[in-house]
Amino acid sequence: LVRAHSLAPTWPLLAEGAGADLRLGPAFLLVALVPLLGGLRGKGPWLALTLTGWVLSLGPALVLPGGRATGLPLPYALFQAHLPFFSRLWWPNRFDVLVVAGTAVLFALHLDEIRAEIGLSARRAALAGAALLAVDRLVLAVPLPLPASAPPAVPAVFADLDGPVIQLPVQPEGHRFSFHLLQQMAHGQPTLYGLGGHIEGHAPPAWTRFVRDNPFLVALGAAAREVDRPSLDVPRSAVVALREAGFRHVTWDAVHFRGKEAIVGRRLRALVTAVLGAPAADDGAHAAWRLVPPTAPAVVARLPTPGD
Repeated sequence: LVRAHSLAPTWPLLAEGAGADLRLGPAFLLVALVPLLGGLRGKGPWLALTLTGWVLSLGPALVLPGGRATGLPLPYALFQAHLPFFSRLWWPNRFDVLVVAGTAVLFALHLDEIRAEIGLSARRAALAGAALLAVDRLVLAVPLPLPASAPPAVPAVFADLDGPVIQLPVQPEGHRFSFHLLQQMAHGQPTLYGLGGHIEGHAPPAWTRFVRDNPFLVALGAAAREVDRPSLDVPRSAVVALREAGFRHVTWDAVHFRGKEAIVGRRLRALVTAVLGAPAADDGAHAAWRLVPPTAPAVVARLPTPGD
């Protein structure tokens, strides 16, 4: 999760993934940073704030553009290991606020210096600064104001589910979990721990142990992460434990499995079908299984792999 929300060192000018909507405009950065080459008088603290935010936004290990991990450790990892409570900070990209604060002050200071040097009035300098920021908005192509959109309708397959539900994929990345939350709200039983409520270590310790110790949940996680594994074993006792804990259904939504993720969706469907049988409801894009323990003491699920 932390790695998925780490920014590449090309941010804040160029970014993708977690930083695609966090970029700062080229004109803004030009005014904020280039004049620093002429000296730091009175600007050192703001530059320090900017650099601190930038380094922390890179996360615990350097990630290059395109998501290529290098394994090179960064200060974030040291802080997570030794500073109290820092281990709970799982979104390095949120340190971008320090970069924005630092560069905003530097932008204002340098704009005022330029104004004094060329003899502009404060009013005209403010209008020039606003024009620069407006150009940046056009360059970044950020749709402002954001258009309103109605939430999608709840699929009929999920409309009548009773009791707690296991949603696939389990332990999803943060950007996927928003779809889970939408379904949970429609179901009337949302996770109570926010966007990180599904993550091991974020919920209470007893729940984390339950998730880690249940072989069916472990197999569902492995099926999604280890796509080359051709089979997985699930004991009947794992399904019984979930049933006794109150779970009644397993749900699958194709919205999570588009493009290169399609193989993950196929593997999860195959695994759940092998353990629980055919879905009780299925429209092709959504499926729901009743959580009924299999008759056999253990099930060996044969799963598709990318080579199939």
